[in-house]
Amino acid sequence: LDGVSVRIRLVGAVQRRMALCAYGITKSGRRELIDFMIAPAEGADTWKSLLLDLYRRGLQGRELRLVVTDGNPGMIKALSFVWPRAAHQRCWVHKLRNLSNKVKASQQSCVAEARDIYNLAHHRREAVERFRAWRKKWQGSAPAAVACVEKDLESLLEFFETPPELWKKLRSTNVIERLFVEVRRRIRTMCAFTTRQSCER
Repeated sequence: LDGVSVRIRLVGAVQRRMALCAYGITKSGRRELIDFMIAPAEGADTWKSLLLDLYRRGLQGRELRLVVTDGNPGMIKALSFVWPRAAHQRCWVHKLRNLSNKVKASQQSCVAEARDIYNLAHHRREAVERFRAWRKKWQGSAPAAVACVEKDLESLLEFFETPPELWKKLRSTNVIERLFVEVRRRIRTMCAFTTRQSCER
């Protein structure tokens, strides 16, 4: 789940809106856009509307193995309301970006070593052991960075419960981000969509 910003001409003025998107990956690894919704902002209520619509259309959670998101609190709140039993994977790319902001320029190796927590592990238990070793090394000099990873560690390692061949696709929101790159490339040349309907098309 993620959102991409678009510009639409509404009531005589160009306004920014968010296209909230649900992108699916099947057990075989096939990817497809399931649904999207144009919303004024990316909040708990708007995400809940999109997810409840998916629920009403049949995505009720029985076959839902994992939901991957960035750290948007409204999205996470909506997710826990609609699919409380679904495993939730936090995006490692976003987490490492946050981590980078919590260390000095001279401590960037802390971020690279944090990447090894999941990159070199063969299962969740090994990833936890790698986290503990990383925490022991950096707790004294980069406590904010350690706390940043530790508070979300469980949701950062959920992808280990899926088939190994899907780990790379499921440990971050990169799959949907690539879709957004294509969307931005196509709309870069225009000032704004003329109507909501043209944006949806």
